[in-house]
Amino acid sequence: MSSENGDLMTVKEAAHILNLSERTVWKYIQNRSLKASRKITTGKKPMVMVFEKSISELLRSRNIEPSTGGSMNNPEQVHNASGNVQNASEKPYLIPLQHYEEQRSQWLQERDQLQAGLLMYRYKFEELDRQVKMLPAPVEIIPTKLTELETKAAELVEKDQALIKSQETVKALEEALQMERQRSWWERLWKK
Repeated sequence: MSSENGDLMTVKEAAHILNLSERTVWKYIQNRSLKASRKITTGKKPMVMVFEKSISELLRSRNIEPSTGGSMNNPEQVHNASGNVQNASEKPYLIPLQHYEEQRSQWLQERDQLQAGLLMYRYKFEELDRQVKMLPAPVEIIPTKLTELETKAAELVEKDQALIKSQETVKALEEALQMERQRSWWERLWKK
């Protein structure tokens, strides 16, 4: 169909050409990305028609490949990098080598920085883990072991004091025995 501003087509035909759903085409019409005419009437209600010129402008501005008339289930069609369907026989969209190299060097630099940060934190955690493993017991057991050792130390101090007292009594008894042996036998008998 044609009008004074150019050729017209239905929303369904426009969706087919753009490889988009009819709902997406309606959104483009509402956003004024596609120019439409609502004046065409067929039967009971007015029909919305899209200008072919606005479709070609949208194709150029959004880098959308037009449909070649095949269905969406066509096995010869593949999705390109932007998510649009294109025929497998067509050449894919190529990125300039200079842009690719710049992006790749930027990505590699960011990756190296992230890896360096990860290695730094890994080293810190490994160092802490190594220090914890060098402890004679796990950290949770240390307070209980400490109280046990304190009680044992108190018991040892008491035993040491008892041992010192017993040694003093043994020494005193040995001295008394020695003095008793130095006395003569008749002194021992009479002075009991």
